[in-house]
Amino acid sequence: MFCFYGYKLRQKFVLKCMLNILGIDVDNDLKMESAVDKFDDFLSSNQQNYIVTPNPEIILQAQKDEELFYILNRANLSLADGFGLKIAAFLMNRRLSRVSGSDILPELLCLAERRGKKVLIINREDGLSSAGDIKIFLNNNYPSLKFFIQDADHKYIVPPRRHLLSFKDLKDENFVSKFVNNIKEKINKNFHFLNKNELLDFEADVMICNFGAPYQEKFIFHNLNKIPTLKLAIGLGGSFDFLTGKIKRAPRIFRFLGLEWLWRLFKQPKRYKRMFNAVVVFLTKFFYWNFFSHFFYRKNVACLLYRKSELPYTALDKKKMNNLDDYQILLVERSEEKDHWQIPQGGLDNQNIKLAGSRELYEELGIRNFSPRKVYKNVFKYKTNHRGRYGFKGQSQSLLLAEFHGADTDIEINFWDHSDFKWVKASEFVRSVYHSRQAASQIFFDKFKEYLNN
Repeated sequence: MFCFYGYKLRQKFVLKCMLNILGIDVDNDLKMESAVDKFDDFLSSNQQNYIVTPNPEIILQAQKDEELFYILNRANLSLADGFGLKIAAFLMNRRLSRVSGSDILPELLCLAERRGKKVLIINREDGLSSAGDIKIFLNNNYPSLKFFIQDADHKYIVPPRRHLLSFKDLKDENFVSKFVNNIKEKINKNFHFLNKNELLDFEADVMICNFGAPYQEKFIFHNLNKIPTLKLAIGLGGSFDFLTGKIKRAPRIFRFLGLEWLWRLFKQPKRYKRMFNAVVVFLTKFFYWNFFSHFFYRKNVACLLYRKSELPYTALDKKKMNNLDDYQILLVERSEEKDHWQIPQGGLDNQNIKLAGSRELYEELGIRNFSPRKVYKNVFKYKTNHRGRYGFKGQSQSLLLAEFHGADTDIEINFWDHSDFKWVKASEFVRSVYHSRQAASQIFFDKFKEYLNN
């Protein structure tokens, strides 16, 4: 439930103090002192809170990783980390204060020690700083702090998701079986992989995870509510490496000028790809998103998935039936928007309509046992009243008709996309969707009837 309440909490402030960059909300102009005050409030609250620190690289990851996108936008606090975000804010004529994870960590540790709060550290076992290194540092610098450190394998705890796999891998049954079919089981096991009893007995108030993005954000999101005593959780990547001396931090003048990335590139040349993404790729995407994308429509595909009806009709029903009632159409309910029913849809992303629609059905529903039947190009266009992740003026929709051959148990919807699914009679399709989608659905339905009659 913490995720839902966190989302509701953010809605109170989103209009006043949030800045949206490539679809990701960040708290606007929140300096370190104010951030620490927020931490203090969280520790006194009656709910669980999680904090994210998006930087340009994380925001770029979220453009491809919808689960990460969802998690970032439902955090209780989003602190901007990265000079590229300050540049983006400047180009939007807004102010934005940078609060880096490396600066947050010592402040959070001081706060926890001062208030007598217990700190749980989930440490990346193959990271630069071992549990022993961190323990020595904390004992020497925060002698009164109560803490517990647990090493963990981040790749096991947060396994690959199907939306991050290439659709071509569907042809490899072993690959799919290994990396997709076992995801649910692994997600359920991830917390138990740790020393659960020790973690619960410790009764931590604060959890710090240093897996690095996106692993730490996903671990916190899926596991925060499993430790009831936690009030605050945050992912801080390699911030402990600076405190333990494993990495030397940039001189203060570099940090003041926002050139810490340049210093790290000089000290670690192998990071050049990450730096290129954080500086060049990010600003290029942002420039297009902020200044140009709102002039264009995003190319989108709506997926009308149908099956032969399995409803138990009476003899009287059959006399009144037309051929449409031989079919059912799948509807999905949008996440956190109760009764907003629609058919699955998504961007073409430079793929043809058939492939993009098939990918979307796989990503959103987890199904492979369907057959694409018919494609209709550019059948509907509508405008949107928000910028969102892509910043487009609206959507230009094509349509994919696909026949489902499996069972309901084969369908596993993504929680960040949808909260439920249902099958409706084809003849009831249009009136069953959300009212704002009925105009498009009528066009889709007409195309479906045209296909059946041919």
